[in-house]
Amino acid sequence: HFEAGYVTAHHSVETFAQALRAVGEPVIGRAASQVSMGRLLGQLFEITALFDMRLRPELILLQKTMVSVEGVARRLQPDHDLWKAAQPVVERWIRRELGPQAQARDALNEMIAAARAISRLVQEPPRPAAVVIEKSGTPAWLVASVTVAVLAALTALGLSLWPYLS
Repeated sequence: HFEAGYVTAHHSVETFAQALRAVGEPVIGRAASQVSMGRLLGQLFEITALFDMRLRPELILLQKTMVSVEGVARRLQPDHDLWKAAQPVVERWIRRELGPQAQARDALNEMIAAARAISRLVQEPPRPAAVVIEKSGTPAWLVASVTVAVLAALTALGLSLWPYLS
């Protein structure tokens, strides 16, 4: 579960294994008629919540199918151990979907998707966002007012210095 990414790395592998043993050991080797599927699923969902597990939809569907088949098997043959009978099928599925070849296949598919995305970016680079810079000029009335004030000050200064210049 850790290697497949269902349980995040900050949890203890030992604690997770202990929780699974607490759920699994009481039902291993028991006939379907002796196991409460509702209780078993409830315990598994508790573990899912406790360990912040991410479940893939196909695993949930697999569990649902197993419980449905278990119910039918109980009616047909109460002593039949469906879990033992299903073990080879489940192991094949796990190897096919979660094993090293599946991980390599998934990694290859991700690399192909990334290469295609990069190729699209090279062929059609994203257009830069249009940036509009507004020139925030000084209002004309302010320029005129300052100009008049400066001219008035220079005129006053000139008039006050006039007697000394002549």
